[in-house]
Amino acid sequence: MQKLIFYLLLLVPCIGVGQSQWKPLGDLGYTWQIGNVSLIYHDTLTDRLFISGTNRYLGDSIEVNGFGIYNGQSVQPAWEYDTTCINFCKPSGPVIRYQNRLLYAKMEEGAGTKSELLEFDETTQAKTKIADISGGINHLLVWNNKLIVSGRFDTINGQPFNDIARWDGINWQGYGAQEIGKISVATVYQQELYIAGNFNNNALKEIARWDGTQWQNVGNGFEEQAWVDAMCVYKGELYAAGYFFKSSGNAGNFIQKWNGSEWSEVGGGTQTTLGVPNSNAQIHSMLVHHDSLFVSGAFRYAGELPSDRIAVWDGSRWCGHTYTMRNRVTDMVAYGDRLVFAGARVIGNDTVGAIGEIPFKDFVEHCGPPVAVNEVAASQFKLFPNPTAGRLQLEAGHPLVGQPYQIFDGNGRRVKTGVLHNQLELFELENGIYWLSAGTHTHKLVLLR
Repeated sequence: MQKLIFYLLLLVPCIGVGQSQWKPLGDLGYTWQIGNVSLIYHDTLTDRLFISGTNRYLGDSIEVNGFGIYNGQSVQPAWEYDTTCINFCKPSGPVIRYQNRLLYAKMEEGAGTKSELLEFDETTQAKTKIADISGGINHLLVWNNKLIVSGRFDTINGQPFNDIARWDGINWQGYGAQEIGKISVATVYQQELYIAGNFNNNALKEIARWDGTQWQNVGNGFEEQAWVDAMCVYKGELYAAGYFFKSSGNAGNFIQKWNGSEWSEVGGGTQTTLGVPNSNAQIHSMLVHHDSLFVSGAFRYAGELPSDRIAVWDGSRWCGHTYTMRNRVTDMVAYGDRLVFAGARVIGNDTVGAIGEIPFKDFVEHCGPPVAVNEVAASQFKLFPNPTAGRLQLEAGHPLVGQPYQIFDGNGRRVKTGVLHNQLELFELENGIYWLSAGTHTHKLVLLR
């Protein structure tokens, strides 16, 4: 297994480098991280973060052996787990609180062949086994007072299940006899349970909806060697993200949304190489916070906007940052007024800690330029000439006359604001591509002298 070093991501849209507020989580200090930080869980009851993966250390050489707890000031081992690991610890899995009990998944043998679901007593530090599982646990969800366990497994405590089961605190119950395959994530949309992943059941096409009796297709699902890593509900629609291409017949590249009847694209999706939509721009996690959708993964662009590894979608446009980052961002959680995440190992020329934080206000208050999600054709917008040497004309009587506008450069910096009149002058700007946002319209401008 390749050694990965996970570090803090720097994401400060539309402000200069000198104003950055990124830092290692809790100022833990920089360290050479051994293993992978894969999941972060925020236990809102105790306001602590549970950090899990194959990581042996966090912060300044704090040995956690797969599970660490951050209490707002320091990191401690969550419990005695795999004290024999040298470089990579046995994979630790998701954590959740259910019926005021703290539960977690523990991999007993390699590559998902056997795992356990355990309860951790925070007073006595005792661990109690709830279930032996013949496979791996990828996701835990609480819904309708049931714990929903999903992953890739055949049995729980010897009872047969097809990769997903629910537990009421005493008994286990399944979801029909249909074969499914690897489930990466589960969520609830319009009071129905949805699952997604990399299914063996080709008819379900990597995503399915439980109708109370059996699993049903969700539109056309996902086509051609696709898989889904993350789902969430945002502004009344179900967003699904992972690894898939529009050119294969999907609605979008690496992210698309479902309104209950059809799939649609999300702002042009993500890219690693601009102009090459089939490059590996996989999305690993999504988070809704302050009316914005945060996505993270391996991408370098959101739409056509430079946005290394993390981007923000507000329902009509992407927001980004201007920093160069290495390695993908694997997970994110909201922690007070901060975004806490794991993944990128180098920001610019700085090598930083295994897990980091950044204030949400650096995303929300300093949002980048809109992309071509709502872009209108030049013939409709009637702003000319374009390209321009610096002066543009807006057709008399156009409904946008008198509307406030903003202009952003290609790096997401707001460079000009005002109110639209029949004439717009850009002589103070350098040659390049800009985006004009006015009302619900976005228009690409080319300044060329």
